[in-house]
Amino acid sequence: MAIKIIGVDLSANQNEVTQHEIFQMEFDDKLDCWYLSTKDGKYWSPGAASAVHIALPNQSVKGRFRLSWNPDDGTCSLSLIDDNNIRPLCARKSGQLFTGSSESIRFYIKFMNRTNVCLRASNSSGFVGTKGQGSYKLESNKTMPDMFTIEYANADNPTISRDDFDLIDSSFNCCYLKLASNGKYLNVADGQTLAADAPSMACAQQFHIELRTGTYIAIRAYDSNAYLNLTANGGIVLANCPPEKATLWEF
Repeated sequence: MAIKIIGVDLSANQNEVTQHEIFQMEFDDKLDCWYLSTKDGKYWSPGAASAVHIALPNQSVKGRFRLSWNPDDGTCSLSLIDDNNIRPLCARKSGQLFTGSSESIRFYIKFMNRTNVCLRASNSSGFVGTKGQGSYKLESNKTMPDMFTIEYANADNPTISRDDFDLIDSSFNCCYLKLASNGKYLNVADGQTLAADAPSMACAQQFHIELRTGTYIAIRAYDSNAYLNLTANGGIVLANCPPEKATLWEF
């Protein structure tokens, strides 16, 4: 379900995504929190009866949220930071969002305005790219970055062929990374090494992208939950590790 604005309230009962269901996420490094705003520049904030409203005209301590990632399905949960208390964001049977229950609602996040990215590990000075001319394998010691495109397999993506669309059961729940220079998708070679050699989504690796801060993401395999990690020699592999040990990628 997408989040819909009804009056000033937020409700999770919308199947289609329009400009009214697209929100900007703004990260505050100092306070380690997120602010969410509409296309009109109004921010999410707590309202009456624990409901979540669209009311604040600017960032406020009343509209601070904590973002956490769930380990099993690529979804995230939001919690309101209210007077140093953390209250999870939940949904009533009507779909209306509110805070305070113990059962958090789960969200998928889809990248909209940052779909072309260059990646660099937080613990490395090199950019991610192919090893050299004619090579498809990736490494993270390039001085000049290669650009990757984040793509989703749904009707909103006009570049997807009908054959691919029929073979893929995907919407918000996963995405694909395509190397812009050769038009190939990332795939797993040798069981864990990443290579940009898949000709279509149908034979490419599916990913979850976890937005950790305003500038860093973690990348996780959809099928195995293994994270895209940097090795000591600059290689890039899929590795099973706790979320806090995953390599963070500046984008």
